[in-house]
Amino acid sequence: MLIFTAVNLAGIFTHYPTEVAQRQAFLETRKCIETRLKVQQENQQQEGLLLSVLPRHVAMEMKADIAGKPKDSMFHKIYIQRHDKVSILFADICGFTALSSQCTAQELVKMLNELFARFDKLAMENHCLRIKILGDCYYCVSGLPEARLNHAHCCVEMGLDMIDAIAMVRDLTGVEELNMRVGVHTGRVHCGVLGLRKWQFDVWSNDVTLANYMEAGGVPGRVHVTQEVANLLESDYEMEPGNGTDRHEYLKLNNIKTFLIRSEVTRVSAAAGTGRRMGANDDPQSTIHHKLGLGKDEGIKGTEDEVNEYLSRAIDARSIDRLRSEYVKLLLLTFKDKQLERKFTIDYKSNLRKCLAEKFGISLDSVNISHIKWAGISMNDEANICTAGSTSYFPEYIALCVAVSMISSAVFLKASTTLKLILLIVISAVYISVTQVESTARIDFLWKLQAHEEKEEMESLRDYNLKLVGNILPMHVAEHFLKTVNKKDEDLYYQDCENVCVMFASISNFSEFYIELEGNNEGVECLRLLNEIIADYDEILSETRFRCIEKIKTTGSTYMVASGLTESTNYKDMSHVVAVTEYAFAIKRQLEYVNEHSFNNFMMKIGINVGPCVAGVIGARKPQYDIWGNAVNVASRMDSTGKADRIQVTPEVYDVLSSHGYVLECRGLIKVKGKGEMLTYFVLGKT
Repeated sequence: MLIFTAVNLAGIFTHYPTEVAQRQAFLETRKCIETRLKVQQENQQQEGLLLSVLPRHVAMEMKADIAGKPKDSMFHKIYIQRHDKVSILFADICGFTALSSQCTAQELVKMLNELFARFDKLAMENHCLRIKILGDCYYCVSGLPEARLNHAHCCVEMGLDMIDAIAMVRDLTGVEELNMRVGVHTGRVHCGVLGLRKWQFDVWSNDVTLANYMEAGGVPGRVHVTQEVANLLESDYEMEPGNGTDRHEYLKLNNIKTFLIRSEVTRVSAAAGTGRRMGANDDPQSTIHHKLGLGKDEGIKGTEDEVNEYLSRAIDARSIDRLRSEYVKLLLLTFKDKQLERKFTIDYKSNLRKCLAEKFGISLDSVNISHIKWAGISMNDEANICTAGSTSYFPEYIALCVAVSMISSAVFLKASTTLKLILLIVISAVYISVTQVESTARIDFLWKLQAHEEKEEMESLRDYNLKLVGNILPMHVAEHFLKTVNKKDEDLYYQDCENVCVMFASISNFSEFYIELEGNNEGVECLRLLNEIIADYDEILSETRFRCIEKIKTTGSTYMVASGLTESTNYKDMSHVVAVTEYAFAIKRQLEYVNEHSFNNFMMKIGINVGPCVAGVIGARKPQYDIWGNAVNVASRMDSTGKADRIQVTPEVYDVLSSHGYVLECRGLIKVKGKGEMLTYFVLGKT
């Protein structure tokens, strides 16, 4: 009876700690898996955000280069590909000014967001790739990255669908002059990304320029195409003379023959079925969001369910016997991998080290015996700053004492050999039980270690992806889009900003420099130099003194930045305006340096203005950050009406800079499109 009781007590004292250890290992593993799945979900969001802005082939190439070792090179790598047979569509919203005048900032951003979300959906259905949104201008290309034989048909169908979409918005808003002017041209493009920050996929070539002028010389509500497009369309559409030369000087100078598609005839494309024509089966009471064909998103499974499913699959897939045979030695029960054995041996001390590192604000590797003494931890009384109750961080000392006492008892105990044999058998039985406990503990440790490693790997990937996302959108905007997975098309990011300083800087004679010849790889070498210039601007912007400035975008050779877009960068003393001015002088000096070493004569015009604007994102699924408002328009006019190598500013900027010790020269009254006559100034420098 005594032996029976003793064995059961021994079993209880063996089973209970083992059960506690297993449950603790399970909970830790589950927590790691939960964190891993959350981080994995964030990574998927981040990569989705990245791929919504950059085509996959460009994004993957950039990610591979960033992840690899940096290469020593005089020039920055340029991510540009050439595509010979594509069609380019430019579309502009006519009557946008009238529309914006009767909408609040939120209503305008929401209207544009829903309209451009519909355009993105139409682009996907018509096999077009949206390139960029410039204010109220939308342009896309068909035939890249994968070539298509019917690229001209796709762009024409896209243009007709856009006209249908804007017609519905016109009916809903009552703005009669609201319409789409669409231009399409077929030719060759170079596509890719320029610069180091705020990447935006873009296309360049003389054919892109012609497509832009086709839109400018078009007719509202009609698709305006060139002779090259008409040749590819053959007799699939009815066309009439476009007379584009009568409406645009560039088309006249280059004698471009144009045509207008008759949109009232039956659509020939299979993609243009009645089922996808907007408003065909809409409820009259439905909102513009539903009329534009933007459906609801499906619900997403909760993290709790995902964790449980993952654990269930992992338990089924990972055989305990297989893990034991792969990692643990048969007799010694030690890990085959010495590094793994070392981790297991010191694992029980890791919690103490983590606690001490947090308490003293140091790294794990810096923890030593002195920190244990300062924390008041001893083997006698281990209730301390890291542990409320009594516990042991030194189990090896206890095990050693027990072993010594057993040996001493075996040697000096005056008992019969039979009794000692019985004790040996009991100890052997206990040892066998202990080996099972040891084996289970090591398997639990493997589970926990693998879960930790997977979590750390995913967290590292998250940080890496977050850096990539930060190169597409401002971080405060990116965080807004990464908060929830179930992002809807109508979800908006917009912010009313006061005293925002906006700067446009353009290389006014770059179009003269850009020539497509066989000797310069059809213009790629010209773009390579432009990439170096923009990369130089980006590197200057990364300096600490310019941390309040946000790069908005580059359009061709025009570089746009703004400061004061957040509370933390909108300084009461208007020093963010001073920062933009200093940045303008910095990039001006950098262009002079480029001219000196490349034997070019690039000339820069810079325009700066300050005032209220709306910052927001158009397209929740393919987000593009931009700013709108009168302050932005005037800053753009300061650039376009400026003089070479001069910084032109408005009276509002003059008031700020003059109070900060800058010298300015009055230019006088100049004619500004849409503003009449304006008084402007040139910034000369600081006294």
